[in-house]
Amino acid sequence: MQVRNEVRYKFARSRAVNENTFMEMKELKTKSQSELNKLLGDFRDKLRDLRFRDASKQLKNVRDIRTLRQDIARIMTVLNSNK
Repeated sequence: MQVRNEVRYKFARSRAVNENTFMEMKELKTKSQSELNKLLGDFRDKLRDLRFRDASKQLKNVRDIRTLRQDIARIMTVLNSNK
């Protein structure tokens, strides 16, 4: 089971938009609330850009949108758990 999870992680990591996009919960929990809010804004801007590129058929890897949405959900989860 451990090997299977490592393979999934490596696959997801290689499919990310860039190195800063795919984030783990461990990384997010160590950040302050202001850093998380800034990161959330940046990721939402990137998502908007990806959606425009997808609509104009310039985006080659549509899965990047899903990965970015998952990262946004992770950030929002950490922000809401800190309340």
